[in-house]
Amino acid sequence: MEFGLNINMRKKDIINAQAASMKISLGAPVTVSGVAIVKDGGTDKQGNPCDVGYIACDEGVFGFISTVILKNLPLLADYLKDCLEDGEECKIEFISGKTAKDVEFYSFKVID
Repeated sequence: MEFGLNINMRKKDIINAQAASMKISLGAPVTVSGVAIVKDGGTDKQGNPCDVGYIACDEGVFGFISTVILKNLPLLADYLKDCLEDGEECKIEFISGKTAKDVEFYSFKVID
C-alpha cells in the first residue's frame, strides 16, 4: 500500500475502509479526523488502476475515486493539519454537482 498522502490515518483505517467504506452523505456536516490517498488503490469504471481517496470522520471512513475530490484532498489535508496543530475541528460537507454533459460528481466544502 503506497500512500500518495496521509494525514492522521493508520493502515488499519485504510484496510477497514476498503472492506466497508461508507456512502457519502450529502449536505450533512462531518468532522474530519484523517485524510489519505492510496496510489493505485482501486479501479475506475473501465477497470483501470486508479488512486483512492479516504476521509476519516466522526461517522466512519469515506472512500472514493472522484477526481474532483481527489484533486482537492491535498488542500483539505493541509487545512486538517493546521486544525490538528491548533486544536480546532475540521468540518466539511459533501456536495454534488453536474457537469455540462449532465454527469454527476461529488465534492466537498469546508464549513465553520
